[in-house]
Amino acid sequence: TVEGPKRVAALQAAKKKRSKTEESSADPVFMFNRFAGLFPELREDLLEERAKYATVRPILFTRASILPRVSALLAQKGNDGQVQKLAELCNDLYENGDFDVRSILTMIILNGLDEAAVKERLAPHFSEDMAKGYKAGLKMRGKKVKPEKVKKQSRVVAEALKNNQGK
Repeated sequence: TVEGPKRVAALQAAKKKRSKTEESSADPVFMFNRFAGLFPELREDLLEERAKYATVRPILFTRASILPRVSALLAQKGNDGQVQKLAELCNDLYENGDFDVRSILTMIILNGLDEAAVKERLAPHFSEDMAKGYKAGLKMRGKKVKPEKVKKQSRVVAEALKNNQGK
């Protein structure tokens, strides 16, 4: 089925949301584009994800598309250049990324890989911050983490914000 106005409205809302965020920090979509430089076949998966859901679902996309490719890369022997590029990419994204990017890197990608392969092939190339993040992420491996609850605003503050938006 074809959905014209709904699809366009969803894309515009996603674009508007993206433009309001800080330009200096890397968001998950930026991270996926950087991984697409290392794994060119990810570009097609990104396009399919955007076409199907109007945006990229960061956690599910990482588990379905990025994790198997990184796992296969680490399982292959003799491609140390690509492994080093992957480690440099992780270091850069961890240093410059927002909290979503950091959590995706540590909790989903690194905790989803074989621990021996990461320690043997990737960890020697990690920066100091990335190594600390990986070590902290290992402590949370296999545990269920609940998302942070959004606090309700008091009625007075909510009304004041509503009045300011109308002007």
